[in-house]
Amino acid sequence: MPVTFTFDEEIAALKAERDSLIQFPEEEFIEIIREVGFSCDCCGRCCTREFNGHVFLLEEDTDRVRRFAPGALIPAPDFDACDQQGRFYVSGYALRTKPDGSCVFLENGRCSIYDQRFAICRVYPYMLHREADETGAVDWRQIG
Repeated sequence: MPVTFTFDEEIAALKAERDSLIQFPEEEFIEIIREVGFSCDCCGRCCTREFNGHVFLLEEDTDRVRRFAPGALIPAPDFDACDQQGRFYVSGYALRTKPDGSCVFLENGRCSIYDQRFAICRVYPYMLHREADETGAVDWRQIG
C-alpha cells in the first residue's frame, strides 16, 4: 500500500533533515574524511551519469548557474510527489548532461568551471545520507 503524506508533512520532514545535517559535528565529518581518504586520479568518471546518476545542486549553486548557464539546469529527475490531477512535483535541480552522459561542464576530461565548481563537486566523494546502523539507529552515514 502506498505511503501517503501531505505536502506540509513532507516539507516539515525535509526541514528536519536539513536541520539535522546542519547540526552534524564538523569534527566527525573531518574524521570520516581522514578515515576514508581519497586521491583523485583525474579520470573524470565522477562527472558522468554512469557513475553518479545525476548531479543535484544546492539552492545557492542553482541560483549561481542560472546567472551564467541557465540551460545547464534540469528539474530534479526524481519525482517527490504526484497530485490527484496527475501533476508531478520535484524539489530542486540537477545539471544537464551531454548525450554521452557526461556533465555539460566536462571538456576534454576536465571541468571547465573547476575554480567555480559546485558544492557537491567540491565535497565529492564525501557525502552524507541518513540510514540505520546494525542496531536500527538512524543517523548520518558517509557514502561515496
